[in-house]
Amino acid sequence: MRQVFWIDSLREIRLSFARFISIFAIIFIGIAFFAGIKSTAPAMKHSVDLYYDGYDMTDIRVLSTLGLTDNDIEEIKKSGRSIKSSARLFLRCGCNY
Repeated sequence: MRQVFWIDSLREIRLSFARFISIFAIIFIGIAFFAGIKSTAPAMKHSVDLYYDGYDMTDIRVLSTLGLTDNDIEEIKKSGRSIKSSARLFLRCGCNY
């Protein structure tokens, strides 16, 4: 039974070889695209981290609607990053005509 299956499969491939190559190529392109996307993300994250460190840009932004407590500030200091802070007040205004 198993040998009949393989003989039939090889016969189908031989009779429609162009279709087999087309399907094989589509699958190969899909796998190559997926592997490229999966391997690119860590490299991009590393590049962005180096860029941010090189130009001393913001790595993280902490927002609070009610303000930060002393415990919050201690947890942020435990992260090991240099902390440059500034307090800002944002107002959202709207006009109805």
